[in-house]
Amino acid sequence: MASRSKELAKQLPVTNNEPSQPCQYLLELPRELRDQIYFALFSSTRLTFGEQAIDRSSHKRMRSAPNALGFLRTCHQIHTETRHMWIKHVQFSFADPDILLDKLSEVDEAVVSEIRHIRMSGDPIILQRNEDQIWGQEERELFETASLLQLLPALCLDTLTVFGAGSPKDAYYTLDDLIRRGNGWKELHFVSRSSHMLGNKVVAGRCLLTSAELWSKNRRQPQPLSWEQAILARDGDQSEASVRIYRSTMPNSPGSVMHPQSREPFEQTLPHKGQLPTYALDEDPDLVSGPGASKELLVVVKRGNTADIAEKRTPPYDPVRDIRSWSGHSCWLQIKESSRVYPTDEGQELSSDSSESSDSPDSEAENDDYEVIVWPVSVEQ
Repeated sequence: MASRSKELAKQLPVTNNEPSQPCQYLLELPRELRDQIYFALFSSTRLTFGEQAIDRSSHKRMRSAPNALGFLRTCHQIHTETRHMWIKHVQFSFADPDILLDKLSEVDEAVVSEIRHIRMSGDPIILQRNEDQIWGQEERELFETASLLQLLPALCLDTLTVFGAGSPKDAYYTLDDLIRRGNGWKELHFVSRSSHMLGNKVVAGRCLLTSAELWSKNRRQPQPLSWEQAILARDGDQSEASVRIYRSTMPNSPGSVMHPQSREPFEQTLPHKGQLPTYALDEDPDLVSGPGASKELLVVVKRGNTADIAEKRTPPYDPVRDIRSWSGHSCWLQIKESSRVYPTDEGQELSSDSSESSDSPDSEAENDDYEVIVWPVSVEQ
């Protein structure tokens, strides 16, 4: 396990045989106390991959904190005690979904199955088959987060943190899709940069609904009630599955919703049952305008106690929404070889060396502070 884990974190250690004096003090503690210290340390450690968008035209490469796993190489005994536990407690952070797929598709599934915490962008990926380009066809398929995670069936996460990307309407449907069919996680933390996500006019997919389409199953509904009904339908009424929404108490304060002291529970209600057919015809002023619009949202989704969170590995796959059906049962590396990959903004093709940009000198990168959230400057509202 230790040797394979190095594939994910190049920081993995070459240990010293002789403990330093501080290590000697640590090793004098009972093993139970040492394990608590190890847990606290690794639970506040993030390993970061990829470039973060600053606006539509510029990115900055993020890197893990210096010596993020340096503790493992302090001495032989500490390395022995922690080499199998660190991967279950650190958080792996991926700035783009294609970076996540690039990295984890190259790692043994036995290692991927040990990862418990992932943070990622909720950006979709747009694909076009190479054969379609040859025949002059312009058909492109957009795959949301739930579809992309189907390419990593070994995932068995305790927490998946997703940052809503694109417009608030896009973020809403990315989250809705994860709740209704996402797998590979026990608990989902979905973070929205503003309150717009729950206050926009009723939409279906990426298009405005007409009054004749108000009963579309994709329309925006009162939350978290609708999402909780969906997760209970998946996992069972007695499963204790749940959905909770929290709203920041601080306008224009990135990351504030992640802290219990600066957030409060949020719930949308209907004045009367008869309002449901026309719900969300109009915007909610408190959520889309004024200071309240800039308050972040955190949606916490918990799967049921006995829920099977594993992604289905074998066909038949959903012919409409499963990326493996679209790709002919191909893995991500095969998809990249046979398809053209597009980002979702401005239709620009990803450069051929985009996945290698994270290997540039560390002096050009910025440390990824565990407590800091930086949202892109320019995001469609």
